[in-house]
Amino acid sequence: MLVFLFTPWALVQTLELWSVVVQSVVIYFLFGIELTAEAVEQPFGYDGDDLPLESYCETIARGAKEILA
Repeated sequence: MLVFLFTPWALVQTLELWSVVVQSVVIYFLFGIELTAEAVEQPFGYDGDDLPLESYCETIARGAKEILA
């Protein structure tokens, strides 16, 4: 988090007022990466974008029963 506070001060000498825009874009993409990482971190659950673990388990169980029958 300290990087977000000190980076504009380092960029202001070279980019002047554009440093605010550049820093805003960088922060936007970094927060996007963070949100994507949180979504991928726990792929099984009950949210809309989670993987259907119960369906996978039922399919495997059905296949195992067919093989062993």
